[in-house]
Amino acid sequence: MISGTLIRVLVVIVSLVFVVGSWITTGAPNISLFSFFSIAVFVCTVLFLLWDRWIWKLKLAQMIPGVSRNLSGTWEATLESFWINPATSSSPPAKTVYVVIRQTSSAASVTLISDESKSKSSLARVVKEDGSWLLHYV
Repeated sequence: MISGTLIRVLVVIVSLVFVVGSWITTGAPNISLFSFFSIAVFVCTVLFLLWDRWIWKLKLAQMIPGVSRNLSGTWEATLESFWINPATSSSPPAKTVYVVIRQTSSAASVTLISDESKSKSSLARVVKEDGSWLLHYV
């Protein structure tokens, strides 16, 4: 999710641009712009929240270049180990696992669930590389 700090920084920068711009063009800073300031901040915050949570998932928004693909959901996968048991000189058998992906437009989390354990990502993101969308997670 877009952090509150980032929104505040953007608001301050936009405000400074308007005040400095009016100061340069008229010779005096025009602070009458701030009469609708709180409404503008509220509307921008709501729009950011709507985009981050829901709007980006719509099929129309998914066609916009640069918008990451929606991978949210629970996926069944097969986990294969490359580890070789020194005693038997063989790998353990493949295991069915479930991958749970929770995603907004600005963040993602991945949880891997097996019959033996559960792990959760500390970093995750969906990126486009060489024309394909990939899920990177640690």
